Amino acid sequence: MIVLTILKWIGIVLLWILGILLALILLLLFSPIRYHVNADIDPEAASEGDKAQDGGGKPLTERAHVSAGVRYLLSAVRARFDWPTQEGQEAFSVSVLFFRVFPRKEKKASGRRKRGKKGSRGERQEDLAEQSSREGDDNGETGPAEQAAAAEDAAGTGAPASDTEIPEDSPRDKEEKEPEEGDPGDADRDKAGRKPKKRRRKRDFHPQIVIKKIYYTICGTCAKIGMVRATIQSSVYFRAKRVLLNELKRVLKQLLPRGTRVVLTFGAEDPATTGDVMSVLGMLYPVLCDRVQVTPVFDEEVLYGEARVRGTIIPAVLLFSFLRCYFNRDIRKLIRRAKKIKEVNHGRDTEQ
Repeated sequence: MIVLTILKWIGIVLLWILGILLALILLLLFSPIRYHVNADIDPEAASEGDKAQDGGGKPLTERAHVSAGVRYLLSAVRARFDWPTQEGQEAFSVSVLFFRVFPRKEKKASGRRKRGKKGSRGERQEDLAEQSSREGDDNGETGPAEQAAAAEDAAGTGAPASDTEIPEDSPRDKEEKEPEEGDPGDADRDKAGRKPKKRRRKRDFHPQIVIKKIYYTICGTCAKIGMVRATIQSSVYFRAKRVLLNELKRVLKQLLPRGTRVVLTFGAEDPATTGDVMSVLGMLYPVLCDRVQVTPVFDEEVLYGEARVRGTIIPAVLLFSFLRCYFNRDIRKLIRRAKKIKEVNHGRDTEQ
């Protein structure tokens, strides 16, 4: 009975652990990743007096403001980007719960510690100077301070500072040290110091080998083209293509924003340019619908407005799409076929 009770409690604990792990996995997979992008372009000075004060109007980089953010796990993980940044703020930051992960705060040492370190270094230097002077007195030698005083006296009187000073070389010694121009020993030294240059071997030109390489290259290219053509015309390719296109549509639908609102006022220097831009936006109207509103201005160059983009991404959808493609038989056959096509040499290895 005791053994059964112990086994029962062990099973209950294991079930609780498995349940917690399963709940965490489901939370990570099905918790949406929410992102948003907000962009604003301020209009230029409206009146001529305001333009004169601003120096002819501000450039676009000074009038634009962009902010983006990403939230995950019920806002437990957050990332934010702001441009332009204010003084004392970071352009990009990542936070987990109440802690900032990136960029990390640099710890600054207090002033007291720095002063204490400087004082300790100064005291150590003074102690070392005193020890050296004491050792010099005991051995009958002069310390650094006495050596400096002796050097000053010598500079004033023109006499040498100490007997241990090394006299400068006389002109005779210099002449003896300088090598003669015609000395054969110098040439031998130069030859020994120089590194021997590697001689390149002259390769013999064999036209038969060149012709064989060209032949193998042409045959291998033709064989690869034939294999690619046969693969494209096979039924495996069409089935794999259908699966890939379906999964790609599903992924793009998940990644594209769902809430988009763009309101712009646009005008170029040339009215024809403004008309061309509006014609392109007109062709994209079935895709953009009422999400993008552009007001054209044909008599001046302007650009201002606002943009709001929001969307959600569920990691489980991306994971399931990847697994469907990875475990699909037709796609795996295509991958193996591509590897075989890449390894085709058409007998080059056997001949060589």
